[in-house]
Amino acid sequence: MPRAAHRARPFTHLAATDGGRDTPNKWVGDRFVPRPVVSYGVYEGPARFGRPVEGSGQLESGDDELRLAFGQGLWGGRLPDDWQVIDAEMYAVLAYLRKMATSEDAADRRCLVLSDCKPALQQIEAAYRKGSLEGLREWDRGVGTQLEGICRYRAQLESVTFLWVPSHAGCASNAYADAAATAYMGASEIEDATAVIREAVRTRPCLYTDRRRT
Repeated sequence: MPRAAHRARPFTHLAATDGGRDTPNKWVGDRFVPRPVVSYGVYEGPARFGRPVEGSGQLESGDDELRLAFGQGLWGGRLPDDWQVIDAEMYAVLAYLRKMATSEDAADRRCLVLSDCKPALQQIEAAYRKGSLEGLREWDRGVGTQLEGICRYRAQLESVTFLWVPSHAGCASNAYADAAATAYMGASEIEDATAVIREAVRTRPCLYTDRRRT
């Protein structure tokens, strides 16, 4: 279906999103204690690179230029340690759609989003088909606030198509997004995800947070 949709009216932007959670052990006293680390990654494809080779119709580029081009298409961040994988997966989608929706030509952007998290995509689609943002905050596990933000940003774009891609099945875009998420697990700063979510939430009077410290 995405290929047919692209032929009928080409997508203007594409991204693969991913979220991850790891629990490396940390030595505390006389025992190892699991310390969860949560992050997300987004891959939007490489920046333009290469120089035309006269008379051949081809481009040439060096290894450093290639690395820089692909690196510019990768971004993400570390998230609160008490988040679950599906929270990170949804936040990756939210962060990408927020970036798209806050651009000057948002109304003309047709986005394709690839994700390997089927439960997250199913909840996103169910929330969007609901047709109203009211009541999303009552959905299980507190994902309603993220769903509201995703639906709100989605409505500001011309179109958004989601495509589920099996994980570790040879899809390069998802592999890059996974690599970005893994890299950001080593970040020293935790992104203020609450502020990003709060920015898009309008149907509830306030958003409470409780960061547990250990």
